[in-house]
Amino acid sequence: MFRFVFIVAVVVAGALVWVVWFSSVLVIRKVEVTGVSGILVNRVLDAADVPIGLQMARLDTEQVRAGIETLPWVRASAVVRSWPRGVVLVVEPREAAALLEGSQAALDAGGAVFVPPEPLDPGLPTVRGDGVGLVTAMSVLGTIPPELLSRVALASATTRDNVELILDSGIVIRWGSAERPLLKARVLKALMKTRARVYDVASPELPTTIGQPIAPTG
Repeated sequence: MFRFVFIVAVVVAGALVWVVWFSSVLVIRKVEVTGVSGILVNRVLDAADVPIGLQMARLDTEQVRAGIETLPWVRASAVVRSWPRGVVLVVEPREAAALLEGSQAALDAGGAVFVPPEPLDPGLPTVRGDGVGLVTAMSVLGTIPPELLSRVALASATTRDNVELILDSGIVIRWGSAERPLLKARVLKALMKTRARVYDVASPELPTTIGQPIAPTG
């Protein structure tokens, strides 16, 4: 009896291995993309290059994911087998938070530079800088109040401590480092009750103003 059960088990296991790894029963027939839409779906499919007709169990999900992440505007991705015959490609695209001055590139909130796949919001601020200055400027843009962010035309920095914000009105705000954003925002709000050309809140305990606003010409 034991021998019979053993033989049956071996046969069943062999049949399962054949079905999963070698037969055409569980092969890839459909690939779906989530997280993006429109033409970006086709770009993801091309980069992923999932082989239709391959046995599901043989799919190298890491290789497919690596292909997707060659797209510079993809922040992260995952490849999920959807048994019995589907594959789902989950894509998290980078979101543009600013434009990089002098280029066609955008930056996400973490300071990563990428070429956006679609036209961007024309209201995004521009950032000038590189290296640590670029990352710090993006950190500041990510922590300032929305009402101030909507007025920023340019953010620039060369170090961790010298971020400047130029508003669409031409007013300059010397913000300094990315530290203590809430305090700086409160101080700036009070300081801007005084008309000036430059507001310095880099040291929020000792804020200063410089000059008068430049009068519009024409």
